[in-house]
Amino acid sequence: MGPGWYLRRWIGRMRARQGRGRGWIGLAAAVVAVVTASVWMTARLQPLLSQLAVARASNMVNRIVSHAVDEAVQSGEIRYDQLITFEKDTDGRIAAVHSNMAACERLQAEI
Repeated sequence: MGPGWYLRRWIGRMRARQGRGRGWIGLAAAVVAVVTASVWMTARLQPLLSQLAVARASNMVNRIVSHAVDEAVQSGEIRYDQLITFEKDTDGRIAAVHSNMAACERLQAEI
């Protein structure tokens, strides 16, 4: 054992400690990167997801109302010709469509 033995031993221990520390630093960097990416994606996607939720809710309400109108017309509670009238020209083609707003409002109130 020469005089450099202690120095080599100390350097060897430092290198071993650095190797173990690099693993933890790499893991911590990966966790920070994943958290940062999640926060960034959430911030970028939140408005889009909100619009999607509003669109889905609107579509669901429209389907429910349409189904209720179909049931009311099919059950005979209200006739289609009570809601809409067609005005035809001399050739029999439809020239105008008129809606009975009072009947539409009553149907809307029932629904």
